[in-house]
Amino acid sequence: MSKQKVDWATGLFRLWVVLAVGWVLFIAILAATGKPEGHAIEIIAAALVPPVGVLLGFFVLLRAMLWVMRGFTGVPKIESPQAKGLRGSGINVR
Repeated sequence: MSKQKVDWATGLFRLWVVLAVGWVLFIAILAATGKPEGHAIEIIAAALVPPVGVLLGFFVLLRAMLWVMRGFTGVPKIESPQAKGLRGSGINVR
């Protein structure tokens, strides 16, 4: 049995796409049958806000987790080539 590398980013993104499309279709079917009684903007918001919120929340949570992990491992920050060239020249580079 060979070990395959799992591409979590692609897999989770595809899962989000499937669930988001399903959610939007569900709201569209409800709107087409006239079940939700509200203005069009409310129906559109109900269809689009949850998937977009989940995506943005995931990215914020991912960045926060990477920031915390970097604090434990002490991974150095990546410096731009321009900043490396300015080291020792008397110019403060952060």
